[in-house]
Amino acid sequence: MKRRQSESPTKEALLDAAERLMLVKGYTATSIDEICTMAGVTKGGFFHYFPTKQELAKAALHRFYAATGGRILEFPLPETMDPLQRVYQRLNILIDMARNPDLPKSCLIGNLTQEVSHTHPELRAVCDELFSRWVNGFEGELAAAKAKHVPQASWSPQSLSEHLLATIQGSL
Repeated sequence: MKRRQSESPTKEALLDAAERLMLVKGYTATSIDEICTMAGVTKGGFFHYFPTKQELAKAALHRFYAATGGRILEFPLPETMDPLQRVYQRLNILIDMARNPDLPKSCLIGNLTQEVSHTHPELRAVCDELFSRWVNGFEGELAAAKAKHVPQASWSPQSLSEHLLATIQGSL
């Protein structure tokens, strides 16, 4: 997955390793030692950038969102584009991402939501914020399309956006 450059190659390596390991093993089963080994960084290097594994996970969650859900919503589309076409374009970006063999077929946000929601309230809050950001962003696109094309339809843009997110998460 192509990433924007962090302040430091070392920090980037730690985030890469954490994401890869947590996607495969989960948060709890991934140790700081494993992250450091995969990243080629000493434990002292780890703690220079992150005071705890939880802080690393928060940064990894935000970075994962920016590369996935944020990428879908922030892809620049002309303001003059028909709102329904904007929705279709965003769905096409999602489809292209799902077909890309270089992208993970799992979601760090969804995985951590399931794994640590009862044990790590700070991580749960980050996951909730990122999912809410996606739902609200897509809801805005759907609301504009509904207003222009089917204003009397009985579905709500929020419920459809939540349904789409649930479908995406379920498919992963």
